[in-house]
Amino acid sequence: MKKALAFFFALTLFLSGAFSGFAAEAKKGFLFPSNCVYQIDKMPDRTPNTMEAEILFSRGFSASTRGGVLIGTYSGENCLNFEIAKSGHPRIYWVGDDLEVHDCVFDKVDVLTGIWIRLALVRDTEKKEARCYLNGKLAQTLSFEDETDGTIKLGHFVLGGDMRSGNTVYFRGTMRSLALWEGVREEKDLSREELAFSGDEMMFFDLSDMEEREPKLIPDRTGHGYDAAHDTFWISGAEEPTGYSHSIAVIGDTQVVTESYPKNLTKIYDWLLANRESRKISFVIGLGDITNHSTDEEWSAARESIFKLSGQIPYILCRGNHDTNATFTKAFGGTEYQKQLCGTFSVLGNAFQLLSAGGTDYLIITLDYGPTDSALTWASRLIEKYPDRKVIIATHGYLTYDERHLDYDDKFTPNKEPNGTRNNGEEIWEKLVSKHEQIFLVLCGHITSNRVVTVRRTGKNGNLVTEILSDGQGVDAVVQNGAGLITMLYFAEDGSRIDVRYYSAIRNRYYMSGNQYAISLSADPKPTETGAANGEAPNEADGGSPAVTETPDEPRAAEGNGTVLLAAGISCTVLAAVFAVFLIRKKKN
Repeated sequence: MKKALAFFFALTLFLSGAFSGFAAEAKKGFLFPSNCVYQIDKMPDRTPNTMEAEILFSRGFSASTRGGVLIGTYSGENCLNFEIAKSGHPRIYWVGDDLEVHDCVFDKVDVLTGIWIRLALVRDTEKKEARCYLNGKLAQTLSFEDETDGTIKLGHFVLGGDMRSGNTVYFRGTMRSLALWEGVREEKDLSREELAFSGDEMMFFDLSDMEEREPKLIPDRTGHGYDAAHDTFWISGAEEPTGYSHSIAVIGDTQVVTESYPKNLTKIYDWLLANRESRKISFVIGLGDITNHSTDEEWSAARESIFKLSGQIPYILCRGNHDTNATFTKAFGGTEYQKQLCGTFSVLGNAFQLLSAGGTDYLIITLDYGPTDSALTWASRLIEKYPDRKVIIATHGYLTYDERHLDYDDKFTPNKEPNGTRNNGEEIWEKLVSKHEQIFLVLCGHITSNRVVTVRRTGKNGNLVTEILSDGQGVDAVVQNGAGLITMLYFAEDGSRIDVRYYSAIRNRYYMSGNQYAISLSADPKPTETGAANGEAPNEADGGSPAVTETPDEPRAAEGNGTVLLAAGISCTVLAAVFAVFLIRKKKN
């Protein structure tokens, strides 16, 4: 009896210790918060073809919810995503330079196991195969067609998500480590135990010992500089700029608000009027896609809101690809809007205004979506006519979210043919912007982006040109009631800088601390981020939570899984104690 009792106690302690060990292991790893993004600001110069990560999903995680993106660049353009689809199926999704969509879902694999898994996803463009490995063993192979060499012109990666607005498909499991390789790794190369840094990775992130809930930086251990920087989406305050002479308000694509939340569209223009004196607003520039479908209802809502500026703040409007030329002209031609313009060319989308503010004389020119060569010639002659004025160019389609000029091989570009009659962003730069040293600022929308994208380029006369992309339509689409984002440009009195603030007139919040920054107008091309305060998750009281189609807060317990195992271990110990008492009493009897 004593031997049996001793054996039982030993077995119980072993099982309890094992369960506790598993529980301790399960607590390692990082849960990505839903209200922030970890963007990798350095853009890759190579295309990764292998991703390996250690991940955990609790057994209670809903199979009807997407597991989320482990790392990706998706934003509607050329992209590459490694992710977990619904039912725990791993997925590789990419759009190459040929603009073909490739979607490889490993439907025979399920990672919703409740235990740590070493997942590897491989894109082999030579063999035209996508392969999925679990714990170093091949789990499924898929075939795909791709006429390219597999190289993708990628933008910024996001760790634990991608570049779509609001990062709505953030990774909902727990991640302990993640690595990317440019090369195609075989089964012999893959980890069967813990994923460890070897030195030949393109990127490597160790998340096993993250002590902070939202660390400011997740470092790339390779030394290649692909560090993932934290940014909270909604902040209640940002450091207000000082020492500015005047400001210009820039309104990006409002199409989602105009169509879906027309009563909230007016909040943008009400805010401008309410703050015109306190913020010294001298001018308003609209960047196009005022409407989504150019319907009479949308134009009626747009006119009612925009016309509030008439006689109060001078303004000018670009035409976007969602605004037909006929409906744009019908809405604003022959009205007080056109009467305030200094002139137009061919269509209402090509227009100009003269502005004097803060001791500086400006020439502000709008170019129609995909302007013709004759429109660019007209703009050049205007600039030559006003040689003493600083020039701002505004047009709808010009930059991509990854800081390039729109070109023929981009998905959302005005012109896909080299001999076409419309000019893309690259052609506008070559034929107009780069040639005139008076042009110091180019503004555009069209391509949705979490970030207010800022690029500095040097023109042919040695002049620095600041290019800014501002398009909040993606944010409007994922936030209930819309966001109504305004890009405020504050011009310093001494002409040395422009302070940028990205503000939501609907939610009364600033959007992302990285969008509150300063641009030096000297030779230093790098924007400087300013201080932001009080990062907060969205809530119903300040305008609604993200309108995602899947539930954002599924059980995400790394600790939860460990708690279950630990509870099982404790139960074994209690059971052993009860059984021991039973044996002792039986022996006494």
